Amino acid sequence: MGLAPHILVAVVPEQRQDHRRAISQFTHTAWTAKDGIPGPVRAIAHTQDGDLWLGTEAGLYRFDGLQFALWQPAPGERLPGVSVLALHRAEDESLWIGFGTGGVSRLYKGHLTSYLPGDAVSRGGILSIASDHSGTVWIAGQYGFSRFWHGRWEPVGPEQGYPAPSAQTMLLDRSGTLWVATDGFNFDLSQDPVRPNTVLFLAPNAERFSRTGVAFGQVKQITEAPDRSVWAADASGHAAKRLSNLSALDSVRAADDEVTCLLFGTDRSLWMGLIEHGIRRIADPQDKTAPLDRFQPGDGLSNGGVKQFLRTERGTFGSGLPLASIAV
Repeated sequence: MGLAPHILVAVVPEQRQDHRRAISQFTHTAWTAKDGIPGPVRAIAHTQDGDLWLGTEAGLYRFDGLQFALWQPAPGERLPGVSVLALHRAEDESLWIGFGTGGVSRLYKGHLTSYLPGDAVSRGGILSIASDHSGTVWIAGQYGFSRFWHGRWEPVGPEQGYPAPSAQTMLLDRSGTLWVATDGFNFDLSQDPVRPNTVLFLAPNAERFSRTGVAFGQVKQITEAPDRSVWAADASGHAAKRLSNLSALDSVRAADDEVTCLLFGTDRSLWMGLIEHGIRRIADPQDKTAPLDRFQPGDGLSNGGVKQFLRTERGTFGSGLPLASIAV
């Protein structure tokens, strides 16, 4: 896939969407490299000041709604890498940054603290970052899974009930439960060699992870619905799946492409981003008679590959090559 325009980030606004209109009927705006944003955009975060932070192969960019600017650390501070794969806004309003070459940084009140890859900080690309209500920060990497706990980094492994050597993506839900998609360990839950992984969860105040018992291959994102059910973007299965109850009514299949990201609207609608064919939306994921609304390059979408969804008040932003906004 290389650096072709296979990454789009869409941001769906808080207000109720009108499902009488197709997504293609919304206003669609795009920004490209000529506007000052290099692509592809790998990660996006929204901070309290209203700015968007964009992780790209060329560094960390800030977007105030008018212009893009490459963010530079203060004198004497430095980022441990250039390529940014993961961004996370913590409860204390700090911004955590994960790099393609490993290592993470914490940006707080304009100052940067960086942690280089080592025995405890995950080596390889940092794919996902999460933080819980106690301030513990979790980082999922290509070659490791670790947490910043009680002021120090430590690896997470079998002693915590996590036998896999690495992790794909994470979610901390509203109850405080941490959900993690595993990688690199065969849980023997499926005869399909493509689906050796699973999703584990750590309940609040628990010391060990528990197993969902569900087989997965690639899980690109885990998200929470308005009813507090937890869903996974099952790329290998081309579907969105509810982890707590995988009945026929709790799996929405996008048969033509891998599902890379999910977002629930405030009205229970489910948005699915695909790796090549744009966006799908269903008004109610438990209604199998509801049609899938499609928005893809042939309908006017600026790019077919969708990487991440993010909810904001401004509209529906999308990024990669190019960054795009869908005003709902």
